[in-house]
Amino acid sequence: MDGLIRLLYSFKFTVFGMELDSGNLIGTVQKLTNFTSVQNINIWSIGKTVNDCIVPVALSLLILFFMINLIKKAMEVERISWERIAMSFVSFLLLKYFIMNGYDFLSTIMNIVNDIFVTVTNTLSNSNTNINIADTLINAVPDGFIDSIMTYRIIPYTIYSFHDYNSSDFNTNIFKSY
Repeated sequence: MDGLIRLLYSFKFTVFGMELDSGNLIGTVQKLTNFTSVQNINIWSIGKTVNDCIVPVALSLLILFFMINLIKKAMEVERISWERIAMSFVSFLLLKYFIMNGYDFLSTIMNIVNDIFVTVTNTLSNSNTNINIADTLINAVPDGFIDSIMTYRIIPYTIYSFHDYNSSDFNTNIFKSY
């Protein structure tokens, strides 16, 4: 039974340049959550390229909506004031700044969260500790437990089969008589 558990829960593969290994679970989690290693894989460069393509489109839409907003405000002659126009320009400049620097903001936030996470994981775990899913499950399940589950599973299944077969005959006979 140990071989079956080890076969089911032992895996090691690579996705986007990151190696996932059930034999070293803590190391795998640390690699996945380490922002500096994530920046070196291909998906980070793909995200940067997509961001570089989206920013000009976002700025074009921002200018379009800003112009529509100014035209609407100019159409309301009785409500137009320099404060409303100034607020429109301020909101335009703030949105432009956030669009232009959004990727840098995201990177900064991810660096801060990564530093916190690395500090917490280094404090909580010893770097020499390895957790293997298969070995943990093998040690957690007592010897003969799987065999007893299989044995006790056969008895209710047999009783259920006989009951289901007999009750289906009974129901069909009742329906035929009516």
